[in-house]
Amino acid sequence: MPLPGLASKTSQHQTEILLRRLLVASFVLQIVAAVGIVGYLSFRNGERAVQELAQKLIAETGKRVEEKLTSFLEPIHWVNQLNAEAIDRAELNLQLERLQPRGDKFLWQQMRSFKSIEWISLGAEKSGEFLGIWRNPHDNSLQIVAANESTNSQQIYFATDKRGTRTAKLNAEAGTCDARLRPWYKEAVAGNKPIWTSIYPGFNPGTVFIAASQPIRDRNGKLLGVSAVDFSLSELQHYLHRIKLSKTGQIFAIERSRLLVAS
Repeated sequence: MPLPGLASKTSQHQTEILLRRLLVASFVLQIVAAVGIVGYLSFRNGERAVQELAQKLIAETGKRVEEKLTSFLEPIHWVNQLNAEAIDRAELNLQLERLQPRGDKFLWQQMRSFKSIEWISLGAEKSGEFLGIWRNPHDNSLQIVAANESTNSQQIYFATDKRGTRTAKLNAEAGTCDARLRPWYKEAVAGNKPIWTSIYPGFNPGTVFIAASQPIRDRNGKLLGVSAVDFSLSELQHYLHRIKLSKTGQIFAIERSRLLVAS
């Protein structure tokens, strides 16, 4: 039988050990809880900081792309304004039923100045005659294109020399051409102001364009015709490709209709 004094001391010792363990456990639990809460809050704050940084980078990239596209596309509307001013000065006219060497050279000079443009088009309200200039993307040559009574309303392509004068006849589009039926013409007249048109197919198979288009009126407000600058979406695609982003970044140009224009 154990002695009473020894039993009391043993029980007291066990109680002290238990209390010590409870105290240690409570401190450990508090530390673990504190560390866990701090870790969770740090994770959440870090996650929020990463999201905010990502949103900031996306916004800055979008702003940079927008600025580059604006600087790239804004001069296109200048061409139409220059055409309108030239018509007002009688340096250019919309009597497109006959040959006008001055008009050919004026358009040729415009194309020489604005390298990103593929088409400049003029359409006459009177009978739908057409005069334009096209930059051949394969060899960068400039070709005058005309459709009027003298061409039986067919679009005829002419080569040009170094002074912008028509030379050889190259080819003719099948069918007849009425400029008033083209999207760049109809939408400008309907808008009654300088506009960006909807996207539409070009004459050549596989080509897709969007145009800066502007109605031309005389000083009395009578509609004379429309000036348009066609911009190839493939050229826009190439331009976007040249904008340097991160290795995994992508750019998408989307219409207000939510249709993809280029990427």
